[in-house]
Amino acid sequence: MPRPFNPNCKRQVTNPFFGYMPDKEYTQFLSLEDKLTIKLVTKNGKVVFFVVQYYALINGSWKTIMRADNCHKTAHIHTYHLQSKEFKLLLNKENSIAFNDAREHIVKDFEKIKENFLNT
Repeated sequence: MPRPFNPNCKRQVTNPFFGYMPDKEYTQFLSLEDKLTIKLVTKNGKVVFFVVQYYALINGSWKTIMRADNCHKTAHIHTYHLQSKEFKLLLNKENSIAFNDAREHIVKDFEKIKENFLNT
């Protein structure tokens, strides 16, 4: 069983899976300049921890555009912007549903998400 989250513990902050190795970890290219990384830990067929992170190649470097995760016990989405502050949205969903919804949303709308990042 994972330990409770302690934000002062550097190991927990840098390893959101609290010592668990992800069951699945892969990168899915959405285009030559857009990619999605997935990290997933399951237990008894249920999602325990997840990260769905969308990157875009901008001016020669990979920038994080959006990240959905449950690394602080609650599923949430971070939406980043080139010029303004990050926006964080809490998801009132079970982990498996939040994981699938986030992945599907990014895959379907990555071009709009990237345009939003660049223009705000």
